[in-house]
Amino acid sequence: MPNRHEIDKDGDLTLQLSSMGLDDAEVTEGGESGEDVDEKLAIYEQVANDKLRVSSKVLMLNSPVFKAMLGGKFREATELAKNTGFSDPYSIDLPDDDVEAMTTLCQILHNVYVDERPKPIGLSRLAFISDKYECTQALKYCGMVWIRDWLQDFDENVPPMVDFCHLLVFSYVVDLPLEFSEISWRIFLYHEGPFLSTSDQVNIFVEHPLLRHDIIRKSTS
Repeated sequence: MPNRHEIDKDGDLTLQLSSMGLDDAEVTEGGESGEDVDEKLAIYEQVANDKLRVSSKVLMLNSPVFKAMLGGKFREATELAKNTGFSDPYSIDLPDDDVEAMTTLCQILHNVYVDERPKPIGLSRLAFISDKYECTQALKYCGMVWIRDWLQDFDENVPPMVDFCHLLVFSYVVDLPLEFSEISWRIFLYHEGPFLSTSDQVNIFVEHPLLRHDIIRKSTS
C-alpha cells in the first residue's frame, strides 16, 4: 500500500510518486543471502510509492509547468476540470519524481512546515525537482537556512566531499551566490590533490544536467 500524505486535506489533486536512487542492484549489494535480499526488496517496495494530496491551484500559481499541465489543453487539465465537484481528488502519475523531494517542494509551496532538514543529497534532488517544474525561487529562503545550518555542522565534522558537491548543486540551481561561494571555498580547502574533472572527489560535477559543463575548468581558471 502506498503512503498517503495530505499536504492539503481539501486538495483536488493527488500526485502518485516513486522513490529515486535505489534499484534492485543497489538493494542487493553486500552479498546478502537470498532471504535477506528478498526481505530488503519487500521493505523497499512498501516505501517506494507515495501519494500526495495537494491543491492544483497552488501548484499552478507557483509553477508554469504545472500551470500548462493542469490549466492548459493537456489531457490532465481536461480530466481535472471534469473531476471538479467530486469528493475524490483527480490523480496523476509522476513516476520519475522523487518522493522526498516532491513532498518537500509541495510542503513549501503550500506553506506547510518542513519538520526535517533535507540531507545534502536530498537538497540535490530537490534542486532537480524545482528546476524541472520551474519554481526554484520558492526555495530561496528555506534553502539558504538549510545550507547555513549544514555548513555550521560541517565546521566541527568535515563530511565526505560528495556532501559539499550536493550543496553546491543546490545553491547553484536555487541561485544562492553567497552560499555557493562559501561551499566552493570549502571544496577547494578540503579537496585532496589537483582539482581536475578526473578527480573522484568531484566527479559528480562532470556532465551534471543542472550545471555548466565547464564548471570545473571555470573554477580552476
